Amino acid sequence: MFRLLQAITFLALLAFAAANPTRFPPVGVPDDECDFEHDPFPGPIEPPTTSTLAASSYATPITIASVQAASSVQAASSIQAAPSIQAASSYVTPVTIASVQAASSVQAASSYVTPVTIASVQAASSVQAAPSVQAASSAGSSTASVPATSVFATVPASSASPVVIAASSATKALIASSQAASSPTFKTTISQAASDHCGNTDYVILPDTPWIVYNMLYNADEMVGTQCTNFQEAGTLANGDQQVVWNSVTNIEYVESTNNVPKGYSFVGLTQNLENTISSISAIPANYTWTRTNTTAFKGNVVFDFMTSDTKGDSTSSSAQELMLWLQYEGGQLPIGWGDAVTTIDSLFGTSWKLYAAKNTDTGITVHTMLPDTQFEGSFDGDLKDWFEALVKVGTFTDSTYVNVGNAGTEFDYGNSIMNATLGLQINLS
Repeated sequence: MFRLLQAITFLALLAFAAANPTRFPPVGVPDDECDFEHDPFPGPIEPPTTSTLAASSYATPITIASVQAASSVQAASSIQAAPSIQAASSYVTPVTIASVQAASSVQAASSYVTPVTIASVQAASSVQAAPSVQAASSAGSSTASVPATSVFATVPASSASPVVIAASSATKALIASSQAASSPTFKTTISQAASDHCGNTDYVILPDTPWIVYNMLYNADEMVGTQCTNFQEAGTLANGDQQVVWNSVTNIEYVESTNNVPKGYSFVGLTQNLENTISSISAIPANYTWTRTNTTAFKGNVVFDFMTSDTKGDSTSSSAQELMLWLQYEGGQLPIGWGDAVTTIDSLFGTSWKLYAAKNTDTGITVHTMLPDTQFEGSFDGDLKDWFEALVKVGTFTDSTYVNVGNAGTEFDYGNSIMNATLGLQINLS
């Protein structure tokens, strides 16, 4: 009887296979030559709009349309995470974004040496990220990759969906008390509401201003903790100058194996008057004030970060150059090229500077970092064109070089820290 049942079962299977040829490809034929469709990523998957944790790459939710209660339930053989955003292989600082696309997920750079340039970042399923986003370049472990700063030549119409992380009452109190003491008095303010940005590539584009506020966690996969960049307000002062008020809230655990790896860059990037030569720029007025409250040891800096090239719009090729002006740094953070100073630049912004230069081996981009002999303690006011002209004098580039990206922000390796900042930054053309 048992053998009879086996024979009947075998014949039934043969009949089923004959009736359903596409479900049983011929032996020895590769999947891509079979009739059935093989698609591990069935269309774009929208990322969740809220999350309680900023992960290095969050898996998109999986919806089960129906579950059949049969005699047996078949589990999926494998689940593949949605594609992620690629972080630049080397990080400098603020990044240029020609257009920002929200991709289905975020991917951390494969290897980090110093801040990295991002040739293209896709954030959501329908929004495209800037063609190049570069973050500040800091010396660190050679096993993590960092994106570069970001400037936006073409600005997307809407910002990426924010990842919401509820701030503790103590954190809110620290932010509020610090902002109350430092916030400017605006004559008029823009209509954009305050917003928190805690995802790997969360941002908000500020209407009627030359700025984008960006939370960039290019090494989120190396990070234990959270990081948010929060927009507060922006407006025009009585003298006509524009300023933006924002803060960076860092809660990243110290991990011995990654303590030299910058985890990301919190910044305000320029969106206007980029891709012009130094000679065509009349001034780059910058007013940057900040207060920092650390509740644990903190490693990071406060910087200006720009990208230049002899080619208009280039911020990713080996011909591009990254320029970093470190205003303040702590916790032992050092720039790429640390060692013998290339030269000393005297009497610039009230102090002397040591200029370091080295090639980022991941991108081929040369990074020029200037460290002040006397650090700035919470305030900077100056014309950044003087910085560019000083570099022209020492032969870094000529005044026909294009300024393709520009931003100001803070890098962070680890620590619990709140930085409240007010920034005025723009490029004026001749």
